[in-house]
Amino acid sequence: MTNPPEPIVELSGIAKNFGGVQALRGVDLRLFPGEVHALVGENGAGKSTLVKILAGIHRPDAGVVKVAGEVVELRSPTYAQALGIAVVQQEPMLFPDLDVAENVFMGRHPRDRFGRVDWKRMHHEVDQLLAPLDVSLSSHTPVQGLSIAEQQ
Repeated sequence: MTNPPEPIVELSGIAKNFGGVQALRGVDLRLFPGEVHALVGENGAGKSTLVKILAGIHRPDAGVVKVAGEVVELRSPTYAQALGIAVVQQEPMLFPDLDVAENVFMGRHPRDRFGRVDWKRMHHEVDQLLAPLDVSLSSHTPVQGLSIAEQQ
């Protein structure tokens, strides 16, 4: 008999307050590899706050975050990204005059040993990232010509 899969991300008892306003209380969430989730709720329900905790923008006031079974403190967006956590915004905030690879790596371009942007590596890594998504996009494609769905 096989063991059930472990969640890749697990939130337990997450709480967040802003002054006297309780944005989140006792939130539990388990995310498994290959799943796609959407957060739905009224304005002010805490959706954005929860996403910002996952993205390392806000820290929870209470609760535990685990990534791959390890308790972590998502202390910054950079750290969250290093753990493989990224947020796809509802409204794409892209640079239309740049290509797909430049937008994916914005602000964190791979560098060669001389500190120059390693364009070949950057495009290769994005093409590798796109391959399993079964989309017909090249890392060299200018963003301005993409549909909203392709931009996301």
